[in-house]
Amino acid sequence: MVRLTTLAIALASVPLTQFQLRAQRPPCLYTGFPRAIQFSQLAGSADVQPSLMVEVRDAKFHPPSFPIQVIVSNTNNGWPIFVKVDSAPGLLTVSLDATIVPRLAPGKGEIDITYPTGDVPCSLLSTVTLIVSNTPPPVITSVVNSASLKPGIPPATIITLFGKNFGGPPSIGMPTAVPCAPFGNCSQFPRSLGSTSATFGVDTVGGTPLPLLYADARQINAVFSKQTQPNEIYDLVVHSGELNSAPLRITVVDTSPGVFTLSGDGNGPGAILNTDGTLNGASAPAPAGSIIQVFATGAGLWSYNAYSDVTDLTLPPYPVPSAPVSIKIGGLPAQVTYAGAAPGLVFGLLQVNVIVPAGLTPGTQPLLLKIGDNDNTGQTVTVAVK
Repeated sequence: MVRLTTLAIALASVPLTQFQLRAQRPPCLYTGFPRAIQFSQLAGSADVQPSLMVEVRDAKFHPPSFPIQVIVSNTNNGWPIFVKVDSAPGLLTVSLDATIVPRLAPGKGEIDITYPTGDVPCSLLSTVTLIVSNTPPPVITSVVNSASLKPGIPPATIITLFGKNFGGPPSIGMPTAVPCAPFGNCSQFPRSLGSTSATFGVDTVGGTPLPLLYADARQINAVFSKQTQPNEIYDLVVHSGELNSAPLRITVVDTSPGVFTLSGDGNGPGAILNTDGTLNGASAPAPAGSIIQVFATGAGLWSYNAYSDVTDLTLPPYPVPSAPVSIKIGGLPAQVTYAGAAPGLVFGLLQVNVIVPAGLTPGTQPLLLKIGDNDNTGQTVTVAVK
């Protein structure tokens, strides 16, 4: 899906002479998104990737009220036409031909999908690429908040993609130094680990790479872009070499708080530091009146943009969430003394410093984090107090 800002930028960059030409010749009425589609297929497998949609819209993003005429044409290596295209008002459904694709030898082919605009002397095009390989392509099964392991992805959130065939052995993203005035000393996480990368956008090819924190054959931890807005729709794609997964479509949400836990599964004792820097737990509970540090993600929009994949933001003022942040411990409100970027750690990681309220029963108490209108009730996170 194309955002209005994209159209505004495109129009602003068109020279005046092109507007004069358009005054003499009617414009192309419709265009389609995505303009580029790639399927990856395991040679000999009857398990083909699911169909993809091309949305057809006019300059005001309105769909036509009639099915679009479609012409499918071969453009290279002699392969037969390997897709089927069904036309409906405002939508093309592009699917692999399951009777042909499993019989294709390893290789790469392209076809064009053309949808003429009737009496207007121009036609519009989407290109479909198929790569058949002896290596199985990546498959995304889910994307979740890395802290809560629950669905719902806001801007600037640390996310985890689960699936299979993502690439090589376990790899950790190591940041490298980059200039980033006025934030102090900054580092940047890589856009790929070995042959593995993950992108978001409106095309299965040519998307924007996500900064990677970790990758193995079945899991990727990354930072979702802070350049997105709630209710926008994007496709997430995992790439392994020249092979890519089928896209996983998400709708960006406003906030989706998740507190990191020691177990890593979203439940149990939180990844919480006491005032003296010790790890909070049964052997090191926090006394009433002391300040603890809670680490989370899923805060959504921030007060100002930092680099979405930097660490070591050493100079204040640090970015803070645009939505209000509050915490309850044992059902009692806890005073928040700081809620913002965690200094020295990746942007998107939220640090919340709170004062442990008085009157709590010593032992383990539940911790509830709320950001904007949403909280982490899908988790069971605890903090030890005395």
